[in-house]
Amino acid sequence: MEKIILVPSGLGLNPLYEGHIPGTFRAPAVLMHHGLDKMFPSCNFVTVPCPEYSPECEPGTDILNGHKLRQLNLRLADEVEAAHHRNLKPVVIGGDCAILPGALLGSRRQLGQLALVHIDGHSDFRHPGNWKREPGARPGAAAGMDLALVTGRGEPLMTAWPGIEGSLVQDDAVIQLGERESLLEDYEWPDIVGTDIRRITIFDALKLPDHYLINVIFERLNLFPEMLYWIHLDMDVLDS
Repeated sequence: MEKIILVPSGLGLNPLYEGHIPGTFRAPAVLMHHGLDKMFPSCNFVTVPCPEYSPECEPGTDILNGHKLRQLNLRLADEVEAAHHRNLKPVVIGGDCAILPGALLGSRRQLGQLALVHIDGHSDFRHPGNWKREPGARPGAAAGMDLALVTGRGEPLMTAWPGIEGSLVQDDAVIQLGERESLLEDYEWPDIVGTDIRRITIFDALKLPDHYLINVIFERLNLFPEMLYWIHLDMDVLDS
């Protein structure tokens, strides 16, 4: 049985213009309005309360809503851990990618080391090694950092977690599927090429039959037969 955890948050996204609040936080409510709970009546549903979004800088961090995101991810981790403790499969539905650390943290507490299948139209690999916030610039959006954060790159605020030594997932246990911008001249995080992350761009994936693509993914997962794996899906892999 599944436990469906709703996380109505847009904390990881920058506003598009003055006064704008990113609307992705509405995704769980929209799905519920269209009958998600009725489609899965045997599932447990729970909503993680989210701090209020703010476009303003926070002291001590270059991450937008950084302290609030840590608080949110710790709450989410508790719900995910509780699901595993009851032998329920956690399914997390959020508003943006900045909740990935909490999902992995809660799983790590119960399951030990994990692998990660990161299905996303962007690699979300922004970190201090390839990005530096200029004086007076807007804070960085954590939804573009999630893969960097869970592999241990970034501020301790979002990479150091209670009870976990090192990163939430190791580079070579990650498959990143779906990057659509890697051929651009101004590609934001080219240093991901120098890591042990298994990368499959959208261009490579579309050339492969489905069964072959699945085999490529499991070639990497099978290097770690003792690990379970988390699947992260950002819908922008279908449409930017």
